[in-house]
Amino acid sequence: MQEFLESNKVTCNLISLTGYRTLVILHALLNEPKSADELNEILYNNQYIKEKFSIDTLRLYLNSLRKVNCDIPKAHKKNGNKYSIISSPFELNISDAEYKALKNLISFISDKIEISELLKIEEFLLKISQNSSSEKTKNLINKLLIINKIDLDLFKELDFHCRNKNKLKILYNSPISNKKYLEILSDKLVVKENRLYLYGYIQEYNEYSKLSVSRILSVNEIKINIHYEEIEEQTVICELKDMDYYPKQNEEIISADGNKLIIKINSKNEFETIQRIMSFKDKCKILSPENLKEKIKKEFELTLKAYD
Repeated sequence: MQEFLESNKVTCNLISLTGYRTLVILHALLNEPKSADELNEILYNNQYIKEKFSIDTLRLYLNSLRKVNCDIPKAHKKNGNKYSIISSPFELNISDAEYKALKNLISFISDKIEISELLKIEEFLLKISQNSSSEKTKNLINKLLIINKIDLDLFKELDFHCRNKNKLKILYNSPISNKKYLEILSDKLVVKENRLYLYGYIQEYNEYSKLSVSRILSVNEIKINIHYEEIEEQTVICELKDMDYYPKQNEEIISADGNKLIIKINSKNEFETIQRIMSFKDKCKILSPENLKEKIKKEFELTLKAYD
């Protein structure tokens, strides 16, 4: 401890090398089966170990793991002369209560973080699933996935086109008009209500809108370096009486006074902006722009007329 306090560096003198080597072997086998030679390569390339060991010494480390209830069969020709962990007490199994908490958390943050960050979270969850022998845990994790439920090659392709603002001709399975071709100037990928959407200017509709990625069957034509007039974001200022409010990616709290918040919403899609404001019901009051106030009034009037 004194050495660490003086140098602030971890050295071989500060760790139990026997225990550390055993943990390195455990980590390697949790990822995938390994032969004795492969384990030695991993140990040799470790910055704190830097050496190889005899098969007898490796067996000692493996037996240490077996003593703590790791099921590690012997290496033989039938399994490619590789060691693997069938089960271990270190597996992470998710309970129903933990699943519910994870589901609520992912649902809460999915539209507040970048799509790349959400992908990293899903990759982490998939790694847990791959290292668990519990079918229940695997099934629960699969229910949490959003991006990984779709074709990852399609996701990566759409992400690339969004970053480059390419024009795409896609085959889309519309819930109203079935399969049809649509041209879209791709803008961004966004998760809303646990679904992944492609946002952009859709030529046929003559508006900035979104398409469910799960309904995109194929990308049939790509036009790069398309020059088009950028769709301006609409900025809406609202007064909100909701202290539990948490801003989404395109929202910002400008000020807070008592139980009132002044928030700013930036969006290229006016329809979604109206839906968002109406979701606050009587807790929200539009301060600007004036034209949006009138549109929202009409929306409420139409809703009321439906009950006459």
